Amino acid sequence: MEARIRRFYDDVDKVLQIVEEKGRASSTESQSSVKEQASDFPVTEISKRRHDILSAIDSGDSDDLKNALQWAKFDGCEKFLQDEIELGKDMIRQKHNLERVRGSIRNMRPGLISELRSYSKPPNVICDVMACVYLLLGERDEDKLKNWSSIQAMMCQTGSRSLKRLIETRQVTDIPVDVIEKVKGHLSKYDFQSIYLASEGGAAFYVWILDTIREFEQT
Repeated sequence: MEARIRRFYDDVDKVLQIVEEKGRASSTESQSSVKEQASDFPVTEISKRRHDILSAIDSGDSDDLKNALQWAKFDGCEKFLQDEIELGKDMIRQKHNLERVRGSIRNMRPGLISELRSYSKPPNVICDVMACVYLLLGERDEDKLKNWSSIQAMMCQTGSRSLKRLIETRQVTDIPVDVIEKVKGHLSKYDFQSIYLASEGGAAFYVWILDTIREFEQT
């Protein structure tokens, strides 16, 4: 999980790692395909557009990637760079989803907590994410956090014990090292995409957990 967090905050998370690997593999395949299919098209132009797309994917810069994709379309290279273009579009979608759920936590969108509270029997990944949230917020009764109804009850608390207030007042320096390690262990089998598919609310809190771990490790 530590490696995933480092990639995540270099703006190249697990999804981007996969994108990069696929991109490198497709680069060799596409070069061969271009020789066969594009005898009447400037190969140097195709290579330049491929390089621009893959470089933008590696850097994690969405604006550069959008520009590279637009230039590939403008120059008529789309049919020769289908794999690279699809990888680029996938990265843009992932980063858009990531920023949206991060914004949900920053602004504590009202529906965020109510979505999670509404589950009578959520997927295991949601239980694990919310248990880790409360571990980082100071809950030490781990048996209690194994019970979803207990977590639901905590999410219903108001005032100084409300989830929003706890997050706003949480001091990363108050979190014990062993709690950080426990959270890493609990979430090591998950990634952003799998959690996002299960619940956007759960993904938002997963991102908050990664933010908290990063902040802890930088202090």
